[in-house]
Amino acid sequence: MSPCRRSHLVLTLMLPSLAACQAQPPQPPAPRDATPVAASFDATWDATIDHFAENNIPIATIERASGIIATTELRVDREVAEESSDCGTGQGISSDMRFHATTAVYNILVRGDGRSSTVRATVSWVNPAANFECVTTGVWEAGTEEAIRVRAEG
Repeated sequence: MSPCRRSHLVLTLMLPSLAACQAQPPQPPAPRDATPVAASFDATWDATIDHFAENNIPIATIERASGIIATTELRVDREVAEESSDCGTGQGISSDMRFHATTAVYNILVRGDGRSSTVRATVSWVNPAANFECVTTGVWEAGTEEAIRVRAEG
């Protein structure tokens, strides 16, 4: 077999394995609506503050008039990150090995009136070592919204 032909054969055999080693971005998250709460804005606002306090999440911004509560960038527990964030796969890492966030910025938006309200949680996940921007799985947001809803309606 000629050297050119041998090189072509080796390259042809290697292409599938090289493609498997390529970095893969995470899938974009599915859009989510705010969670309706059968409680007043005041009750939902207080439940949100209580949730942050109960979970030792320091609040950096709190603006009752706009309904916003936010944090600065905080370190994330590994278990929470693995369940709640996806930062893609790294080059050369097998496809079942994923990057997850190391830090996060949490935001809550409360809207409503004297009879009912909504709560919407969002989070920006970050991993400086990941090849791609991290996305959310929606687990943290859904769990947080549900905990606030139950407390407000309680």
